[in-house]
Amino acid sequence: MLKTRAAVMTGPNEPMAIDEMEVPDPGPHQVIVKQTATGVCLSQVHQLQLVPKEECPQLLGHEGVGVVTHVGSQVTHLKEGDHAITT
Repeated sequence: MLKTRAAVMTGPNEPMAIDEMEVPDPGPHQVIVKQTATGVCLSQVHQLQLVPKEECPQLLGHEGVGVVTHVGSQVTHLKEGDHAITT
């Protein structure tokens, strides 16, 4: 299992935390992208204030670019080493 660092929303109006997380192997139709750049979009900025504490923690930064490192068994349109955009 892979490990990575991620920006985690711990609660409304609380500072984000950078925490180490385990990344499970991809499912048959999934890929893993090692992000080289990411951002927190405006909808996630709103989440920082509106999401109830009970729905936390949540990961932030779903928009980014990077390189595919792992592909699921049924993925045919990407391969390891391809550059990808996540949205």
